[in-house]
Amino acid sequence: MSELAGACLCGAVTVKATPKHETTEACHCSMCRQWSAGPYIAIGCGENVSLAGGDAIGIYRSSEWAERVFCRICGTGIAWRLQQGGEYHVNAQLFAEAPEFPLSMQVFIDEKPASYSFSQETKTLTAAEIFAMFSADGSSS
Repeated sequence: MSELAGACLCGAVTVKATPKHETTEACHCSMCRQWSAGPYIAIGCGENVSLAGGDAIGIYRSSEWAERVFCRICGTGIAWRLQQGGEYHVNAQLFAEAPEFPLSMQVFIDEKPASYSFSQETKTLTAAEIFAMFSADGSSS
């Protein structure tokens, strides 16, 4: 897989990441929807992520198991990261290549509001199923 490079809206935070797969995933959990004003579309990159931006990089611990990385200047959501294991799911819209990656999975499907839907057929996981997918050490199966 090739390394992708991207940046937040203002360019203060840059990201280099190597995707695990050339696909995107949509999260419909209430936190992602509040954070991004809709479903959060991400690319799973494991730990293969490097961030640059110094004090512009903000980190918010949003739950017992995950934290959100964002730009303190422009507010762009950069990624959510598992606290154990450090697995990143990077905002797909940071990368020019993202429109070429098909949507492959939707998680927290049980929290998706009826006000929108995707036309693609994808794997769908409920909140319970996504939590079960991640082991206690933070790695995915």
